[in-house]
Amino acid sequence: KDHVRIDILLDEGEEKKAIREVLTNDELPDKSLEKVARSIKKERPNDAIHIFDSLVQKYIGHAVRGAYEVAAKHAVSIKEIYITTKKDAGGWEHYIGAIRKNHSKKSALLDELRKL
Repeated sequence: KDHVRIDILLDEGEEKKAIREVLTNDELPDKSLEKVARSIKKERPNDAIHIFDSLVQKYIGHAVRGAYEVAAKHAVSIKEIYITTKKDAGGWEHYIGAIRKNHSKKSALLDELRKL
């Protein structure tokens, strides 16, 4: 199964292949994407942000409050990478500001993002 392949790639130190797999295989469970992003966040923070952002966008696309909560959870992971790993608070502010601006009419989403 695809998610087992991700585990094998990570166990074998094949992070680049794991990243490529999660970015191109739409059938992978979200847990696989999260697992790859978490495992690479220190060595490859930009790739981890990209993976987490794909999850944020996916859940925003569902357009229901429960999904916005999940999107916000993934946004917290992005915030952690910007603040802790990259030491780039401005990058985080730019990222979250763009999300808020692009989805300014989604009050439920904005409520969830205010909690960050």
